[in-house]
Amino acid sequence: MDDWFERLPEILRAGETAVLVTVVASKGSAPREAGTKMLVWRDGFAGTIGGGNLEYGAIGGAREALAEEGEAAPWWLQDLPLGPSLGQCCGGHVTLLYEMIEPAALAWAVPLGERLANGERLVMMTRLAAGEMEKSLFADEAPPDLPADIAVALQELRRNGGLPSLLQDGDVRTLLEPLHRQTQPLYLFGAGHVGRAIVRAFADLPFAITWIDSRPDMFPADGPSALRHSLEGEPTQLVGGAPPGTFFLVMTHSHDLDFEICEQVLRRRDFGFLGLIGSDSKKARCLKRLEARGFSPAELERLTCPIGIGGIASKVPAAIAVGVAAQLLLQSERIAAENREKLPTSNLEMTRAS
Repeated sequence: MDDWFERLPEILRAGETAVLVTVVASKGSAPREAGTKMLVWRDGFAGTIGGGNLEYGAIGGAREALAEEGEAAPWWLQDLPLGPSLGQCCGGHVTLLYEMIEPAALAWAVPLGERLANGERLVMMTRLAAGEMEKSLFADEAPPDLPADIAVALQELRRNGGLPSLLQDGDVRTLLEPLHRQTQPLYLFGAGHVGRAIVRAFADLPFAITWIDSRPDMFPADGPSALRHSLEGEPTQLVGGAPPGTFFLVMTHSHDLDFEICEQVLRRRDFGFLGLIGSDSKKARCLKRLEARGFSPAELERLTCPIGIGGIASKVPAAIAVGVAAQLLLQSERIAAENREKLPTSNLEMTRAS
């Protein structure tokens, strides 16, 4: 993935200024949700706020400001209805925040990138006043002297990990953004043809893959360096070390090993998804063996086999990988929706910038 916080330090170290474009509000039918960011610099950009004329215009506006060489305002807001005037028929409305990020911002950009890459969940507070912009990062050490409305809003964000809040007090706006690397842990057992295809298909998707095979020569030499190849010990011993909510895909060279891994995953109960490659007959044999080991029908229902969404008949590894990617994205969305429904409702009333 090409995350903006990974690219930003590189650009700033080269002495360049970049523009960070953030969707701070999104209403109705819009291509991306609030909190989405895109980084624009002189000859490139990272991330997307939805494509089309919306994004094309945002890139053009950012580069016009960069061409002014220090004369542009440090930040500005842009309200955009997504209608005929923009050449888009979404019918929604977005508010974009543009921030000029100069090389001096390395002081916060580097630690931000390091902390997000390490999996920390942070809040970035941006104070926007006339001709001024100031950023602060919070985890659990927010200063005690914050204004009351900002302190309450910050507590709200920590509790529900919700959307950004843009508060306004006179001519001063304060943007609070929950930031974390949105990746779903995925343990992939097997480095055969389908396993390799899955790794390629998932390269730009929000999954943190741990790729596991007891045969070190099966991993491609040019595989992504970000993947952790767990080669020591039996693969079944690694199941217990996965974080809660992990997705598991099982496709090893051995049906017996597949079975043992599935049994270990089912016993830990706190997983997010368990998928086993194979046919209906393989599933039936596996379920019969698991039932003999004491698993209930409700527990066995959590094993998905075959894997992938329905309607794709092709057995080509790349086609299987596409179907599995769609299936796991849908599962991620379902879990996120369920978690949102469990959150307490808030009585917080905030004045949002228009």
